[in-house]
Amino acid sequence: MLIGRYILFSLTLLAMVFLALTVTVNSTAGERPDKKIKELSEAFSKVPVNQYDSVDVEKYLGKKGYAQILDPDLDVVYSSSSDRIRTRYTQREIDMISDYNESVNVSIKEIYDEQRGLVAEVTITHINSELERADSELYLIDEDGKFIYSSREIDAEELSERELNLIENAISRRYNVAKYKFIDTNGNERILIGYSSRDFRFSMERIYDKYISMGIKFLAAYFFLVLLFSILISRKVGKPIRMLQTAMDKVASGGVGEKVEYSGPKEFVDMCDRFNDMSERLAEYEEEKRSVQQKKQRLVASISHDLKTPVTVIKGYSKTLLDGVAEPGEEKKYISAINQKADYIAELINDFSEYAQAGDSDYTYSFQRTDICEYLREFFANRYADLEIGGRVPVIDIPEEEIYAEIDGKKFYRVCSNILNNYLKYAPPEARLFCSVAEEGDKVVISFGDDGRGVSEEIKDDIFDPFVTGDNSRSGSGSGLGLAFVKKVIEDHGGSISLKSPPDPGLNFQLVIRLKSVK
Repeated sequence: MLIGRYILFSLTLLAMVFLALTVTVNSTAGERPDKKIKELSEAFSKVPVNQYDSVDVEKYLGKKGYAQILDPDLDVVYSSSSDRIRTRYTQREIDMISDYNESVNVSIKEIYDEQRGLVAEVTITHINSELERADSELYLIDEDGKFIYSSREIDAEELSERELNLIENAISRRYNVAKYKFIDTNGNERILIGYSSRDFRFSMERIYDKYISMGIKFLAAYFFLVLLFSILISRKVGKPIRMLQTAMDKVASGGVGEKVEYSGPKEFVDMCDRFNDMSERLAEYEEEKRSVQQKKQRLVASISHDLKTPVTVIKGYSKTLLDGVAEPGEEKKYISAINQKADYIAELINDFSEYAQAGDSDYTYSFQRTDICEYLREFFANRYADLEIGGRVPVIDIPEEEIYAEIDGKKFYRVCSNILNNYLKYAPPEARLFCSVAEEGDKVVISFGDDGRGVSEEIKDDIFDPFVTGDNSRSGSGSGLGLAFVKKVIEDHGGSISLKSPPDPGLNFQLVIRLKSVK
């Protein structure tokens, strides 16, 4: 999924920020100015003693920091601050000063002794970061500053003021003190002692430098990461977009039904699937549009054809009568033919008007709960005279129980009449009409059929289309709109009508109507 790559990018970016902040905080918190002692000693080692003043001590130890250089006897040979000139250090004082790679932790705890009163327990721990080693010293000192106990040999009975200052500084951290041994230009061993004040401005300058350096590195890594993810996402995004663009260009050029076969991030798979659905629906719409257009053309052609013949007959016979060229006694024959063709035209126009109205959105229905069995019995009773004239007796199989459906009585009567008229018009005189009603689940099934000639194979699929008549399906003539009207009305009732193929035994033609039953 594409969102997974966004999450990966975000997590990677957060990890970078966390790492950068961690490194920066550690570097600013861990690196103190006394770490510059080694660099400062290297600067002093390159110049003779009389040029020590040329070394910029402030650069390494800060504005308030200062340095002192001792010879092997611990005498001061140079001090960068005239206010803090110290002539000599004791060995114990030197021992209390940490090396440049060490940190010194001092803790003091008061202990009450019954003989001596309050006793100070002083613990001095030297932590060497390079050797990963820690050495501790323990001193017990009374209120007068005299030693009661020491974990190492000492050559004095009490702490000097300088030693107290060193201990106090180690506790208060007012400034950092560190030492480093180096060899001067004359080959003499020297000890550099650096005092760096915890100056706020100096510390902030160092922190600022660290953050600027880390910020530059972070931005470089960030832009590299953005570039990497941009290339990756571009490859993932570019392919489906190009495929969709190509497919849309084909659709714009009339190539309906185009499909995009793509596998990758779910977002683009869904997009391609929706495009394929749209393309498929567009293809179906175009096919339906062509079908409707063809039906319209066939409709116009059928109307023209059905009107042309009777109009031609009427025009010819009427012209014959008007010109007075009809044989004596033939006038009645011509008038009868004209009347017959006029009736046919009127029937055609009536069927067409009825079919057009059924397709109108304003064509309304008045549905009522109706017992279908009783309704059909009444229908056949009303049309019995039409059946009797032709000597036709229907075979009716309608159960005595009540079976209900929601129908529009008038329009459903027209449905049944159209089916019956088709039988009377197309079925031979000896053919019998069959009608049955049954309830199957939640459906009312009405079957109309006959044992006449049946329907030709080539017209079975189009029997409910407009202007499909007995001329091309069954012997006889007609407008071909009757069954099209029937299908439209049945579908508006929420039902269906179909030509059963093959029909039930004993039948050659069978229409099955299914309506939703009402309990």
